[in-house]
Amino acid sequence: MQPSSESANIYPRTKENIKSIFLYYFPYERHSTIDKLVEDVYDARGLELNQIEFVVKAISENYDYLRELLAPSGFSVAVAYTYGSNALYGFPNIAKRNHQVSTRFKERVLGNETY
Repeated sequence: MQPSSESANIYPRTKENIKSIFLYYFPYERHSTIDKLVEDVYDARGLELNQIEFVVKAISENYDYLRELLAPSGFSVAVAYTYGSNALYGFPNIAKRNHQVSTRFKERVLGNETY
């Protein structure tokens, strides 16, 4: 079950904590890539720290699946995070293709898809 924004966060939503989450789940990703993504996620203020971790963990656990889904448009952790946060927390105004990918990812993460 995905955490809501009302769920208690043990740690504050800081750039350092967001970066720690990304580095924990993606230890081989370039630090410059993570730094840029952390800035974007921090500035967006869309999700709480526990929600960010839920999305990043889901991406990490479904990395190969997402690479396959996103191959036509190009895969990166930043692109996967955008799709993942859209899928799991329903941000509006996404393109039809993005909606299809996000829906498939959401169904997989939340256990509604048969493999």
